[in-house]
Amino acid sequence: MTANIETPRDLDSFNPAMVGGVGLFRTEFAYMERSGFPTLEEQRSVYKEIVDHFEGKPVVFRTLDVGNDKRLRYFDMPPEQNPALGWRGIRMSLEWQDLFLIQIQAIVAAHDEGEVRILLPMLTVVEELREAKALMEKALGSDAQRVLVGAMIEVPAAAMALKDIAQEADFVSVGTNDLTQYLFAVDRDNTRVSSLYQPYHPANLRVLRFIAKTCRQFDCPVSVCGEMAGQRAGALFLAGSGYQALSMGVGFVPEIKALLAQTTLKDLVALSRQAAGCRTREEAVSLLREAAAAAWEGVLANS
Repeated sequence: MTANIETPRDLDSFNPAMVGGVGLFRTEFAYMERSGFPTLEEQRSVYKEIVDHFEGKPVVFRTLDVGNDKRLRYFDMPPEQNPALGWRGIRMSLEWQDLFLIQIQAIVAAHDEGEVRILLPMLTVVEELREAKALMEKALGSDAQRVLVGAMIEVPAAAMALKDIAQEADFVSVGTNDLTQYLFAVDRDNTRVSSLYQPYHPANLRVLRFIAKTCRQFDCPVSVCGEMAGQRAGALFLAGSGYQALSMGVGFVPEIKALLAQTTLKDLVALSRQAAGCRTREEAVSLLREAAAAAWEGVLANS
């Protein structure tokens, strides 16, 4: 299991030995906490602190993902009628290439030892992945080979294009929060429609199983960094679906580790298949919660 981290301040809250590295470092907070765009050296200092703290363990840096609900007070972004479907993530990076390449250079410069990975958010089609990699190779030269480049799957089109993406990405990480939101065409923060935001609906579970299966087919490492990974029912389902790593807030790690230790892979595979085969959200939730409750009883009994 790996950790989701926002700033170096998070490092003081846990022992790095309890996790296998960082599955998601949200680099946008290094921008949001400043009064202007951070320099290459300012970014390198932040990233290096993270890399050094984990002593050779893999660290995944998600490139700048602002827009929608995350704004930079010093960056006058264009007004959009629907910012959730607008200019954010890799879409911004490919247009503002200087901003993107400074960040990439800072991440590579922070990399002395260990395995540093770069995760591209809001990827929609394989052409975006190709363009980003070409920019990196042109700017970094041979240093571009020092990092792995991954695709964050949070757009349904990217899930359906995964056959192409998985053959060109070094790894895949699924952002279940946005993927669910976009799959159901619902703003999860809008109280009038938020009831339609259903991570455990069989329709969503089938998409998640499809992603894991496709990545296995093309031998592409796949993980989850969304909220489902830190939920008992979600962790059981994802592990049974074939996800090789779960990344979550560090506060959830001991609980999820203990929970999974009470299960067998065979049982989890069967549970995942059964949950995805349900017809309604209520059926799937009931099934997964029962399994999670039974596993947690085992944790308590052995504590």
